[in-house]
Amino acid sequence: SEGVAFAPLVGDRFAEPYMAMVRLPAGLVSPPHVKSADMFGLMVEGRMTHTLAHADPAQAPRLGPGAFYRIPAGAPHVSACVSDVDCVTFLYQDGAFDFTVVTP
Repeated sequence: SEGVAFAPLVGDRFAEPYMAMVRLPAGLVSPPHVKSADMFGLMVEGRMTHTLAHADPAQAPRLGPGAFYRIPAGAPHVSACVSDVDCVTFLYQDGAFDFTVVTP
């Protein structure tokens, strides 16, 4: 894997609500961050966790193919691809994409 890959489906993710397919490399763990728009995802391949920044990631549900998730705007969280294969997810965000790192 060479990093996070975005395949746009609808909309310009930097300017408006959008839909995209996203691939995250196996083992990737994001820094704690927030987004200014709600994000909705549907897992296609691999397993992911999305954990509030101060929660124990070991307690987070492992979301596999077919799992739906929502990350509310402004919620500091960590996203991780916890499978041995890359994680592929369909994303819809109800505003432009952003990724603001927060300190714990």
